[in-house]
Amino acid sequence: MFEYLYFDTTGITKRNYEISLTTSLNKIYYRFTYEGDGMYVREGERYYGDEWSRALEDLRIGFWEEEYQYGKPILGKGYTFEIMYKEVGQKARLIRGVNAVPVLWDSFIALLDQLDPDSLVRELTNVPECSDTD
Repeated sequence: MFEYLYFDTTGITKRNYEISLTTSLNKIYYRFTYEGDGMYVREGERYYGDEWSRALEDLRIGFWEEEYQYGKPILGKGYTFEIMYKEVGQKARLIRGVNAVPVLWDSFIALLDQLDPDSLVRELTNVPECSDTD
């Protein structure tokens, strides 16, 4: 069971996203923040154990690599992300990417988009791929 997740992006889109998810008393609390065409902040909650939270756990973020630089897909220069992820009873893990993202990136972003479609976080799946990082 996840305890918290903090997600930050830079350079992938014109908006730099900060998204946090925390659990408490069988609820998931979320906060979407970005600056782009203006300031956007949206907070909400949902019950833990619903279909959405099970789909998040199915991504097994706690087992993702700690660093993504050279895997596929490789993105243009300047794209970075960080995920701080913690499961109950486990140590927190920092997952970083520079010019590359995890294989399950699109599924991860799609889940976040379900929480708040108005945040436009779906833009993070429309990133240009390139053949190398030079």
